[in-house]
Amino acid sequence: MASDSHRRASQEAKHLDLEVNEDGDMLGASPFTVLVLSCNCIGRWGFGTATRFAARFPSVHKRYWQHCNPVLSDDKSAWIAGPDSHKLLGTALLIPPNDECEYWIACLFTSIYYKLEQRDPDEMILVNTAKAMMDMLQQICAIELRNLKGGPTGLGGVAEEVKLPTIGELVTNKISSIGFEVAWDKTEAVLKGLTLKQGMRKVLHVYTKKFDDEEVPKIDGLDPERHFYNKKVVQTPKGLN
Repeated sequence: MASDSHRRASQEAKHLDLEVNEDGDMLGASPFTVLVLSCNCIGRWGFGTATRFAARFPSVHKRYWQHCNPVLSDDKSAWIAGPDSHKLLGTALLIPPNDECEYWIACLFTSIYYKLEQRDPDEMILVNTAKAMMDMLQQICAIELRNLKGGPTGLGGVAEEVKLPTIGELVTNKISSIGFEVAWDKTEAVLKGLTLKQGMRKVLHVYTKKFDDEEVPKIDGLDPERHFYNKKVVQTPKGLN
């Protein structure tokens, strides 16, 4: 369960505090940390930090992909948004740890697509970032209350049936600044301006360590049936196609 200090901070806070760590690596965080990503709605972890997640946690990538439920383009050259993709905007998918991944993964749906020429305008991404962050914080609050006192979370699925793992600190990078090219100072202002409800977590750790190009796996997104990491062909997990 969350520490007493976590809960006390949550009860006292009215706004989200961002604590910056210039040497922090999200994938070097402690087990049960919540790793927060700004995501597109087509199930594609294909840029920046997300490619490292896709390479290391294929089962989590698959869960995210299934949640997005994208469809093939007419020429079958790429995954594109499905008929309900827009409904994901401003929501969060919180994926619990499993045998492959020791972290909670939080996908904040902030834009339908991610490439610069296709992504949503900055203003919409910022609005959806605020909504999705609040959705994630509410889900965490509900799970922690359920683990502490029992009873329904209102989240449905497995969260209603079993006690979920401990939820650690919340860690992100400068979300939306790479994949969506939104100025970090704008996103930072939006996050700091959130008004939190009672019981919500108050602290978000921002890890800003930069990686050389060779440290980031390369993904070729042209073929929807395969992913390419560091020039090695890796089949899409079974059931993804």
